[in-house]
Formats: sequence, C-alpha cells, structure tokens
Amino acid sequence: MNKLIIIAAAIVLLSGCQYLHIVPDPIPADVSFSTDVTPIFTANCIGCHTTGAQVPDLTASHAYASLTGLNLVNTTTPANSILYIKISTGQMPPGGSLTQTQIGTILRWIEQGAKNN
Repeated sequence: MNKLIIIAAAIVLLSGCQYLHIVPDPIPADVSFSTDVTPIFTANCIGCHTTGAQVPDLTASHAYASLTGLNLVNTTTPANSILYIKISTGQMPPGGSLTQTQIGTILRWIEQGAKNN
C-alpha cells in the first residue's frame, strides 16, 4: 500500500514538471519588415496607430515610412531606438505588452538595418 502511494505521488509530481521548461518562439534569423514586423503591428497596434489617428501610422501601407520618417528607429544603436524603448519597457502597447519574441523580432529588424523588405 505504501509503495502504491509513493508511486502515485511520484507520478503526480513528475507529470507537473513538463511545464517548468518553457521554450520561447525563435526569432527569425533574417527579419523581414513585411513578413515578420508588420504582422506584429497589425495584431497589437492598429487599434490606436491607424491613418489619421495616433502617430506613428502603423498600418501595413504606411508603417515603414512613418517609423523611419519620424526617426523612431536608430540603426546605429538599435537599443536606443524610440520604437524599441517604447515596446521593451511596456509603454506600448497600453494595457498590454508584446511577447519577448515579438520585441526581439523588432529589435533584430532594427539591428539588420531596418530595411523595407
């Protein structure tokens, strides 16, 4: 009987361990603005940052020009980019935050020259 209790307790304890190791989604090695970055803006920022609303305009057709035209990305020192600071400190989006993978993807895009690709 004691062996059965010990085995049952071990199974319960060990079955819970599968959730202790969380592996984040990988950040793409080569980040594309249109494929990787724009969908992040569309899913998280379009509620406020649309044409004629809050600046910068992060709609798919205007996001690149808006970010670069307002000097919100700094390819010389990417971590000093206004865009990166706002999203990495949780200032944007208000009432929520991007995942570490999303933040890392945007930072990698800036590090890779913030290309319109």
